[in-house]
Amino acid sequence: MRTTAAVLLVLLGACGADAAGPAATPKDAFAKAAAEMRKKLGAGFLIERSGVFVIAGDLPRAPLARFRRRTIDDCARALWKGFFDKKPDYPIKVYLFRNKASYEKWVEKLAGFKPHTPYGFYMPSSKTLMMNIATGGGTLVHEMTHALTDPDFPECPTWLFEGLGSLFEQCYVDRAGRILGLVNWRLPVLRKGGFIALKKLIQTSDEEFRGKKESLHYANARYLCLYLQERRLLRTLYKTFREAHKAGKDKTGWESFKKVIKEDPGVFEKKWHAWVKTLRWPTGR
Repeated sequence: MRTTAAVLLVLLGACGADAAGPAATPKDAFAKAAAEMRKKLGAGFLIERSGVFVIAGDLPRAPLARFRRRTIDDCARALWKGFFDKKPDYPIKVYLFRNKASYEKWVEKLAGFKPHTPYGFYMPSSKTLMMNIATGGGTLVHEMTHALTDPDFPECPTWLFEGLGSLFEQCYVDRAGRILGLVNWRLPVLRKGGFIALKKLIQTSDEEFRGKKESLHYANARYLCLYLQERRLLRTLYKTFREAHKAGKDKTGWESFKKVIKEDPGVFEKKWHAWVKTLRWPTGR
């Protein structure tokens, strides 16, 4: 989920050059980000750098290290291996708050507003992730996927941007280092609300996607990405579309989609629908 309200543009200042000084080197930017976070948070938080991430958490060192290694490091490595070519040359700030009370307190203190979700979110204007990590690592991977998509595919349309993010909110990294999405809680949403026509889904604008049927759009986009993953087409589609979009040849992804699937879209759509009907998500999970 992108948080794009204008008020966020001035929050948690960027980590680049000072207005009156020379441009900061990447190393300077990471050190500056860590120093700013430490100053704002004070005692009680551990702060460390891991690759492009500067991570702060008010949970004990051992669980913080597990989230860093198994969630942030492993998933970022797998995303770069599978999808993204361009890495950020700026720090991505990650705040891992130990529980609901800490999360709500610090989001309001640092960002100046009450969180709109109990799980966590990404603010692209300040390259910042804020998480209630007590809810688990799923939202962290979802929002981290957004943070890593931004520099690689800056104008990625919402259906794919949120399709990828929500795909990896329930995932694992296999022995080959590939990140793979799994069936998750959005399946009942899809079954209750129904399928959106494939072409319409891919050509949906950001405003339409985030309208009254937002949760259904998320579910459709996620399970389209999951089916493309099942067919071993997701990585190819992402890269093909990214390059076509960059060249000004495909604004929505529809032309790239038709090129990659190598069959009639109507036939593909029927197969996708039939495949989704075979999936199971345990009641009460």
